[in-house]
Amino acid sequence: MAAVEFLPREFGYVVLVLVLYSFLNFWMTFQVGKARKKYKVFYPTLYALESENKDAKLFNCVQRGHQNSLEMMPMFFAMLVLGGLHRPLIAAGLGTVYTVARYFYFTGYATGDPQNRLKIGYFSFEIQFLGDHGAYDLHYFVWNQSYPWMIFVIKIIEAAKMAAVEFLPREFGYVVLVLVLYSFLNFWMTFQVGKARKKYKVFYPTLYALESENKDAKLFNCVQRGHQNSLEMMPMFFAMLVLGGLHRPLIAAGLGTVYTVARYFYFTGYATGDPQNRLKIGRFSFLAIMGLMICTTSFGINLILG
Repeated sequence: MAAVEFLPREFGYVVLVLVLYSFLNFWMTFQVGKARKKYKVFYPTLYALESENKDAKLFNCVQRGHQNSLEMMPMFFAMLVLGGLHRPLIAAGLGTVYTVARYFYFTGYATGDPQNRLKIGYFSFEIQFLGDHGAYDLHYFVWNQSYPWMIFVIKIIEAAKMAAVEFLPREFGYVVLVLVLYSFLNFWMTFQVGKARKKYKVFYPTLYALESENKDAKLFNCVQRGHQNSLEMMPMFFAMLVLGGLHRPLIAAGLGTVYTVARYFYFTGYATGDPQNRLKIGRFSFLAIMGLMICTTSFGINLILG
């Protein structure tokens, strides 16, 4: 137990919540497998086409419920662990709420009616904005996606009171704040995809629109792809940021900030409808992640060499 003496005893609850969510993830994976057999959607097909399968929407709802949970998992795990280092009981409680809400999000989606995922999965309220394209609704997630927002307060406390976690360098607080900043960016991108769905009439559970069915398919798909690419990179970014930050917190936080800003421009460039625009400033995100990889490599070598 000497290896974990620096952790508060209550952190055990955080660990158990993490395991609980892992079990939920396996269960959702199993449900998708059952749906594949039931609706005859075979590997490696990710989403079925309605033109080829009359049960496409039913299967796609099950699949999308799981995929959305996978997309949120890196951020949830990172916030759960880091928030749990400072306020383990609060983090474990919020993590339990998130896990239970995710169960209902998935089972609601799996009914075949995407609106059912909202009943317990998250609570939303609408803010009406007027713009060039009329009014649109902005939904704020409170249940299944509220965890990082609620834990934000804990992050601020953590950065200000590092004495409670003396095994971490004081400057690691900057790493934590960059992680939270990226979480806000991720939510903003989620909102932009939601706006694009309404604007271009691409409804759930459709992930990408077909040009044969929607004249604005490319415009929507560019917005969606900008977000999906960021989600695909998120696990590696979070891992490199946290591990590299343990060894060189200021450098890691600086590179993480560059990555986050570049990711914003990657998304907004992509969202113009011209994929080439994503690289004008967005390409610096790849340089930043390479820098974080160097920081993490240095950390690993230093640990091995003592």
